Amino acid sequence: MTDTLHTDGVLHREVRDLVLALGERRKVAAPAVISALIRVGQAGDPVLAADLAAAASARFTGRARVLLACAGALEGSGQPASAVPHLRRALELGTNNDHRTARRLARALAASGASITEVDDAYAQVLRYEPEAAPALGEWREVARDADDVPFAERLSALQEDAEGPLPVVLHELLRGPAGDTARQVHAAALAAFLDGDAARACARVWAAYAALRPLPEADADLVAALPNVVKELYFLATLPRMMTPDEALAAGVPLDPDAITWWREEFLSPDVPQPDDREFVTLAQRQAADADDPHLAHQTRAVRDRTLVLRDLLTGSECAPFDTVVSFGKAVYSFGDDELAMLLSLGAGHRAAYVFLPARGLLLDLGATFARPILPPHRIANLSRDLLQRLVTQRDRYAEAVANRPTPRAERTVVLQMTIPENFAHHIWNFHPGVERLIDHGVAGNVAEVRTAGTGFFGSFQELFPEFSGARIVDEPRNGVRDPYPFSREYLVVAVGGYFIRRSLVDRIRERVAREEPTPGFPQPPSAGGGLLPGPVIWIGLRVRSRAWADQEQEAARFIDALHLRYPRALVVLDGYSYPMGNDLVSEQWQGSIDELHAVARAIKGNVRRGDQVIDLVGSTLREAVLWAEATDVYIAPNGTSQHKVGWFSDAPGVVYAPRSLGDLPPELRPGARESEGRPVPSTILGEPVGEGERRGRNDVRPHLENLRIDRGQLLAMVCELLESRPATSSSRSRQASLYRRGEKLLVTRLAPRLSRRASRLSSST
Repeated sequence: MTDTLHTDGVLHREVRDLVLALGERRKVAAPAVISALIRVGQAGDPVLAADLAAAASARFTGRARVLLACAGALEGSGQPASAVPHLRRALELGTNNDHRTARRLARALAASGASITEVDDAYAQVLRYEPEAAPALGEWREVARDADDVPFAERLSALQEDAEGPLPVVLHELLRGPAGDTARQVHAAALAAFLDGDAARACARVWAAYAALRPLPEADADLVAALPNVVKELYFLATLPRMMTPDEALAAGVPLDPDAITWWREEFLSPDVPQPDDREFVTLAQRQAADADDPHLAHQTRAVRDRTLVLRDLLTGSECAPFDTVVSFGKAVYSFGDDELAMLLSLGAGHRAAYVFLPARGLLLDLGATFARPILPPHRIANLSRDLLQRLVTQRDRYAEAVANRPTPRAERTVVLQMTIPENFAHHIWNFHPGVERLIDHGVAGNVAEVRTAGTGFFGSFQELFPEFSGARIVDEPRNGVRDPYPFSREYLVVAVGGYFIRRSLVDRIRERVAREEPTPGFPQPPSAGGGLLPGPVIWIGLRVRSRAWADQEQEAARFIDALHLRYPRALVVLDGYSYPMGNDLVSEQWQGSIDELHAVARAIKGNVRRGDQVIDLVGSTLREAVLWAEATDVYIAPNGTSQHKVGWFSDAPGVVYAPRSLGDLPPELRPGARESEGRPVPSTILGEPVGEGERRGRNDVRPHLENLRIDRGQLLAMVCELLESRPATSSSRSRQASLYRRGEKLLVTRLAPRLSRRASRLSSST
C-alpha cells in the first residue's frame, strides 16, 4: 500500500509540474508528455487525465501522437466523451494508423452516449478504412440502435450504396441476413465488382480446381490462405449453389446417370435396422418419424459393418469410396467422385444423409431428409464452403496425394467413429448415443478401431457407458468446431454417427451406469438407490430461468404445491433445475449465473410451502440423482424443452408441459419431447400466457417458443390430479402401495384401486 501511495504521489507531482510547464510555455519534449499521459491513463485518475490532456492538447495542437495520447489518458480514466475532440483532431491531422484512430473514435462516441447518427457515421468511416474488418462491424452491431425506425441492415445497405466500391464486410452481413435475396439484387453491381477482384478470382480458381479434382494453382492457394474469412465466405454467398432433387436436375439437363440416381434412391437410402425390428412406438407420428429417418441413417451402420462406404458417382455411375471425411461444425462431409468432386453431406445433430453436393455444377442434390427447420440456409452453405476451402489450401499436399491415390471402393479400412460435441445432455442422449447404441444392436461394435470424443461427459466417460467398445482406442480431443483427425486419408474411414430415437436399452444403460456411482452428498435418494420408501406419489417440477420459465414461480409453484398437498397429503414434490455432469465437465461454468438463480428459486419455493419437508430440492445435484428420481416419478410438470427431456425421456410417468400458445398449432404427438424416446407417453400441454420474451443466447439463436409464461394454477392442478388418479401402477407406486399395506392403511388402497379401474375402463371406452 505504501509503495502504491508513493508512486501515485510521484506521478501526481510530475503531472502538476508538467501542466505548469506547459501552461507557462516552457520547453517540454513531446515524448515526455506522451509518456506521462500513458501513465496517467494506466493509473485511471480522471482529474490528472483531464488537466494534463487539456494542457498538452493546447500546447501541441498539431501533433497527432500527443493528441492520441491525450485521448488515451481520458479513455483510460473513464472519460470517453472528453476523448472525442482529441480523436477527431488527430484524424484531421492524419496518422499512420487512421483506421485504428477511427475505430477508437467510434468506440468513444458509443461509450459516451453520442447520438445514433454520430455513432453510425463513425463506424461507417471505420468500414471505409477497413472494408474487410468483421470485428469492427460486430462492434457496430452490438451498439446499434434503430434510428427513426431504420433497421441496422438498411443503414448498412445505404452505406454500401454510397461507397465507391464493394465493402466486403458489409455485403457479407447483408447477404447472410434474412433479406439476403433482396440484398443480392439491390447490390448486384457491388457484388459483380467484388467477384471481379483479385481475391474472389483466386477463390474461384482454387475452388474450380478442387471441383475438378485437379492440382491447385499454388499462387492462388497462397493468396486464398491469407484472405480474411469474411472475404472467402462472401465469395460463396455471392455464388450460391442451386438446390433440387436428382430427378429435377436430370429433367433440367444436368447429365446425371439415371442408374446412379436409382442406386442412391433404392440402395443407399435402404433402411438398415436390426432384425427383428422390436422397437416400440406409442404413436403413429413416432413410427412415421423413425421410418423417415431410418433410410438417412443407414449409411452409418453399413460403413461400420463393411469397413468401407461404397458410393456411386452420380455423373458416371462408377463405384467410389470417400477419399476424405471431415466434420465441420456438426456437418459431416464425405468427399468422393470419379471425374468431378462430389460431397455427401450428413447434417443435423444425428447426421442424416441430406445432400450430395456437386461443386463444379453449383448443385446441391436433395436426398429427401426431413428437418424441423431449414438445415442448410445460404449462410450455412457459405460458411461450410469457406471452411472446406481454407482447409484445402492449408492441406494441399495431402489433398494432391489423396486425389492421385484414391481408395479402392470395396477395400476395408480402419473405422474411426467421430462423435460431435454440442454441450447439452439432451443432444447426447437423443442424437449422439443412439447412433452408438444402434451399432451395438447390429453387433458391429467390434469393427470400430477408434472413437474420438470431446467435451462434457454428461453420463460419464464413453468407455464407462459403452464397454462394448473396449477394444477400440478412445481419444478425448480438445473441443473444436472442425473435427478433422485424418484429413485426406486412404487408410482411415471416419464415420460421424448419430440418430434420433432413444431406445429403452439406451435409457436402461444410462440408468445402470449412473446407479453405480456414489450418491451426491446432501441429496435424498429414491428407493432404487437406497432411499426410504415413498409415502405418496412423486410429482416432479422442472424449473427454468431466463427463458421458458413459469412466471412468478417462487410464489405460483409454492401455491400449486400447497393445493396439491390438500388433495394428496403424502405427495412428495421434486424440484429439478440444473444437474451437473457426471464426467468431464466443460459446461457448468458458463451456466453459473443461471445455476445461482435456480438455487434461489428452489429455496424460495421450498420456503414458501407449508410442508417444506415434503419438497426435495435437486438443483445442483448430478445427473445421477435426476435419472434415478425420474424413474420414481408418478407425474411431472416441466417447461417445453430440455427440462422436460430430463424426466420425460427417462420415465414412463405421464406429464404436463407448459408452453406458449404458438406451440398449440402442433398436434401433441408432434411437439418437442413427445416422440423421441421409445415407449414414453405423450405429455399433455397447458398453454400459458406470455409475460415477456425469453432470453436468447445470441443473434444466431433462432429457437422457437422461448417466452416466459403465466400458468393457470387451477387448470394445472386439475390436469395433474387427473393424471395421478388414472396412472398405471409404476414401480414407485407399487412399492408405495406395499408400504401402505404394511402400515395398516389397506383400506385406502382397496378404495383407490376400484376407482382407478373404473376410470381406466371409461378412458378405454372413450378411446
